Amino acid sequence: MTTQPPLSAPSNYADVFDLTLSPYGATFRFGVRGPVDPKTSQQSIELNARVFMSLEHLKAMAFVMTREVLRHERTMDVQIKLASAVVKTLEVSQDEWDQFWYGWKERKSFGPSVIKSLPEAINPNGVTDDPAQFPFPAKV
Repeated sequence: MTTQPPLSAPSNYADVFDLTLSPYGATFRFGVRGPVDPKTSQQSIELNARVFMSLEHLKAMAFVMTREVLRHERTMDVQIKLASAVVKTLEVSQDEWDQFWYGWKERKSFGPSVIKSLPEAINPNGVTDDPAQFPFPAKV
């Protein structure tokens, strides 16, 4: 798998996204916030990319992105923080946010500690209590 886009591929920066699901697939819309209009106090958003995919692709992508963010945090010994105002825009509480990303440490979430407790016959790869290994190590 390549990590670099072909030279002819467009590149865009986005600080806004929207996800729409239907029975037939998923649509991501990416955009960039513009300046706030002083007359209306409205902020403009310029749509700069639209990506369509199957629900299966979306689910696989969500898994890989989650695993790679956790791997990055572990490797760099950092915890990527979001401002509480940003978390609120996602319509989740700070507790829900923390549970999603770090609940595996207390066996409250999807994480590797649940898998580690499986018998060796079911878990022949010896998955560790490491979020970057859940449920299997990524190819490096």
